[in-house]
Amino acid sequence: MKIFTLGPAGSYSHLTAIKLFPTTQNHQIEFCSTITEIFETVQNNKDTFGVVPLENSIEGTVRETYDQLLESNLFIWDTAISPIKHCLASLSKKFTTIASHEQALSQCRKNLHKQYKKIPTQRTKSTSEACQIASQNPDYAAITNPFAADLYNLPIIQPNFSDYPDNQTKFAIIHSKPNSQTHLKTLAALTPTNPDQPGLLIKMLFPFQENAVNLSKLESRPNKKKLDENIFFIEFEGDYRQARARKIFTYLEKDLQICKIKTFGGQVTLNNLLSL
Repeated sequence: MKIFTLGPAGSYSHLTAIKLFPTTQNHQIEFCSTITEIFETVQNNKDTFGVVPLENSIEGTVRETYDQLLESNLFIWDTAISPIKHCLASLSKKFTTIASHEQALSQCRKNLHKQYKKIPTQRTKSTSEACQIASQNPDYAAITNPFAADLYNLPIIQPNFSDYPDNQTKFAIIHSKPNSQTHLKTLAALTPTNPDQPGLLIKMLFPFQENAVNLSKLESRPNKKKLDENIFFIEFEGDYRQARARKIFTYLEKDLQICKIKTFGGQVTLNNLLSL
């Protein structure tokens, strides 16, 4: 079975994919250069899976993943939480540029400002791509993980480089079909049909309270059509196919007709914290 994730080898997505889909069990991990490419590849190749970053404990939502969930027909098969342990690695201590993925740069913002504020940063498509660049040019240092630094023979100049030691990222396993197992949590998007309606957000959320469904996430994203018009992402406890959730969706979409709802699937595994 093929699993597509963010490359090149050594990215946090790759590490998570290895844990979730061990190659010893006949799983073949292949790399894509962007999150969008992962979605497109999984959508175009039946019975394959993708592993993509969904949310970080410091920087929040990974916008590209959320956009692709909206635009594709794929589902979240399950989620997994991975610890993020950044280090600074380079062939030389006299590097002149620090490279990494924009999320990693943001997660190390304080240390970068405190210790290397005169050194410019450069965004890459992944932390492992930064490693690849730094392994070929001593003018570069990479913010990456120890596994990738070792993979690309880059000496670690500074371990534990993240601003916050308990940094974690939630990853989504994406697939063309929803997981048939009972969901512990479900991610969904509510798109208002009349965005200018007074009290709209309260009206959309109230049925969840009335039916004793706990919301663990609420976030707005621009609908990309008009300024100040948003799509609301929610995560709630329970399965979107269960009676309580169906009752809420029917009330919002058909009775009140105030929004359209798209469900993406969500967490299935009870203990979804990995050790990398």
